[in-house]
Amino acid sequence: MPIRMDYKRKNRYKVMSRHEVTDSGCQKRMDEPRPEIVDVARKELQEEAESFHEVIERKEQEKQLLESMNTRPFWHYCEVCGKKEYITAEQAFNNGWDYPPHIGVFGVLSQRTCGDCPITSTLWFRMMQKKREETFDASALTPEEVRFVERVKGEPASLLEEELVDAK
Repeated sequence: MPIRMDYKRKNRYKVMSRHEVTDSGCQKRMDEPRPEIVDVARKELQEEAESFHEVIERKEQEKQLLESMNTRPFWHYCEVCGKKEYITAEQAFNNGWDYPPHIGVFGVLSQRTCGDCPITSTLWFRMMQKKREETFDASALTPEEVRFVERVKGEPASLLEEELVDAK
């Protein structure tokens, strides 16, 4: 009857040692690796490692994209007047735009306005004016506000290509 199990490495294979209690005392028993267990475990570990590397690679790409948004031009959309410009973050900031990365954070709902429009006309401002006990009804959003929220959720990648809106 095994009472304790230790795991040791032997020739890159895990070999399980068991200590068994018998009438003559405690004896150590070494079992050889079982291929039906080892092969499955190796495959699972390989798949997990590949998945882990994919996540790391994706996060590195996201980090590089965020860093590039400081210098590359991207689309800026004013949620109040509908103005759009393809400019760098620095140009936008100098022109009065309230836009990430200088004002706010990509992917977080906040005002996105040009230099001519007030933030008091934004969805973010309306939401902030609600009392804590009141809920914000998303079904009351206009189609433009829904597009705005979806664009913010996809930032910064959603700002790299011009958004074409069907005129219906």
